[in-house]
Amino acid sequence: MSAAVDILDIAEYFTAAGIAFLCLYWGLLRLVRCSRPRLSGDGLLVLHSWGPLVRGIVSFLFNVLLVLPILVFISAFVLGGILGAIEGWDIYTSFEYVLCNMIGIGPMVVETPTTTVGVIADIVISMWALLLTATILGLAASLGASTQIIEVEPPTPGGLCRTFFIYIPVFILLLSLLTGGVIAALEDWAFVDGFLYMIGAICGIEDPLTASSPDTDPGNFFAAICYLIELCVGGVIIGIVGAHPVVTRYVTFVEGDLSANETESDPEQGECAEGVSNQHAGPGDRARQRVGPDAQALGASTQSFVA
Repeated sequence: MSAAVDILDIAEYFTAAGIAFLCLYWGLLRLVRCSRPRLSGDGLLVLHSWGPLVRGIVSFLFNVLLVLPILVFISAFVLGGILGAIEGWDIYTSFEYVLCNMIGIGPMVVETPTTTVGVIADIVISMWALLLTATILGLAASLGASTQIIEVEPPTPGGLCRTFFIYIPVFILLLSLLTGGVIAALEDWAFVDGFLYMIGAICGIEDPLTASSPDTDPGNFFAAICYLIELCVGGVIIGIVGAHPVVTRYVTFVEGDLSANETESDPEQGECAEGVSNQHAGPGDRARQRVGPDAQALGASTQSFVA
């Protein structure tokens, strides 16, 4: 299984190099921050002086291309080691098996769990993989790049339609052209086959648009990175759509204003609450409530007489 060995080796080199680069990059930023007072725009991966747009783009690229892949590879290595120990697989086979399930890429190995304990472990690992996928989507939707896109997005229904039918499809086509060209070069395919493979993967088309699929170690590794990018792009789209004013107005129309408290939403409840408080008030309190308006009128007449 030389292919599995090479894929794991690539993931290990990528993880080690990525962690080393992140540490070096963070150290350089820390030197800059230590030379001046800390500012509100300073972050782990960005500096305040870069401005919101640059900070959002830099943070998005670091998270999508380094942080999230490293997290996925480490998780696949650990969880795959547990499953492999139960099933008697080598670490290379178990790593690929778990990696495929975590990012939704096609199977790289033919092995499947055969023992009862292995099946149970596979179910638990798949649940964790689902949580990790949801975390990636939520993180991508919350990053600064998503916020910057939301701020410049037209808040009208026409703007939402343009986002749906023009901006997002064009972006997906450009991303498919770029990544399809790379995987075509790695796999020695025609450019059209690479494009069709990647746009099918990004759009989640179950029936392949081309008969070509990665069969080399660099190709499979690059495909795994592309699937992670696909998840992050999906998270950004979720964030853009969920925060659009048209969508928020629809949610308010359907569910009402959830920020309103119970007293504001139900005036009768406020009257009932006032009645209950009067019932629990003592004789002196009720007397003061009855005397209150008369005392105020008497005080006002006294002030006018003195004046």
